[in-house]
Amino acid sequence: MLPGDLTSASHQDTIEEHIYNKYGRCDYLFNCAGTLEVGSIEEIDIEKMLAMLRLNVEATFKLTYKMLKRFKMQGYGHIINILSVMGTKVRPTAGAYAATKFVMEALSEALRMELTGTKYRFHV
Repeated sequence: MLPGDLTSASHQDTIEEHIYNKYGRCDYLFNCAGTLEVGSIEEIDIEKMLAMLRLNVEATFKLTYKMLKRFKMQGYGHIINILSVMGTKVRPTAGAYAATKFVMEALSEALRMELTGTKYRFHV
């Protein structure tokens, strides 16, 4: 276990280095880190909402592309995104969270299409 802040590029580098130094390869990346901030317009904490966006979207994008480059070097790999029904359904007070899941649905679909016919797999 490597506790740290996934929104930090240096922590993501530490994770990558640890995996490849210890095991020499990585077969799977499970993207399941995330947080949930909801609330009405009057009550939502904007800074916490922005932190959620950084973790749920930015950190996941960075780690996904970092590992896809590694998977291409090793010749195979699987990425599995754990998403939410909120990626297709929206409810009041949860628009920002739902937006992060819509974004991940779109990324997942685009990468699945791009990787069709390769040794790299992308699942949701």
